[in-house]
Amino acid sequence: MVITQPTVKGDINIEVALELFLDGRHVNITGDQIGSTIRVIIPKKFNWMELKIVNPLKIHIPLYYRGDLNFVLDIEGGEL
Repeated sequence: MVITQPTVKGDINIEVALELFLDGRHVNITGDQIGSTIRVIIPKKFNWMELKIVNPLKIHIPLYYRGDLNFVLDIEGGEL
């Protein structure tokens, strides 16, 4: 997943690697990304879900960027 934050000097890109676990078992993530929103398709019913960040974040900042860096990683659930 890549979160992009536009700035005057260029885009800041933050790469996030995620893994999905359902009831303690690793499950391949399927879904799609529109902008910085990701929709994950859960393949089966579960009692417990874990979404883990598995690698350090990779942050790509324009060379001459000066200023704050803030981003939010929100996780929402819902039923269809």
